[in-house]
Amino acid sequence: EEFEIAEQVLPREGEKIFIKNINSCFGNKDFTDYVKDDNTLMIVGLQTNFCIDATVKSAFERGYKVIIPQGANSTFDNEYMTGEETYKYYNDMMWPKRFATCVSVDEAIKLMESSIAIWRIDLCFGIMLRGYTTYLQTS
Repeated sequence: EEFEIAEQVLPREGEKIFIKNINSCFGNKDFTDYVKDDNTLMIVGLQTNFCIDATVKSAFERGYKVIIPQGANSTFDNEYMTGEETYKYYNDMMWPKRFATCVSVDEAIKLMESSIAIWRIDLCFGIMLRGYTTYLQTS
């Protein structure tokens, strides 16, 4: 199946694209091998309560430091909670001090600009490491 990536976040030359078939990006062995020598992942994208949460917890279980920029994940309303309530549940209660460090966008940008090797993972989903983004697409 073909996917379209928005022009604003198109992969640059040299950036990798991985296809994922399950909620967590760690279900893709090529991706897992690609990040095995790194220790910090910055995760952004859709959907907070599915792919993002699965990836956050999978990364945490593998010993990664996980960073979530404020406002950089989203989801849809469901029969139990609005998208906004779901966002707050994970970003304000579930992840901080358990599975991830939630930071402001300004802090996230400073981290990405620093010499620290950090991946930014989007669901449809880019990962920044040393200035390169790796895109994961859901098949």
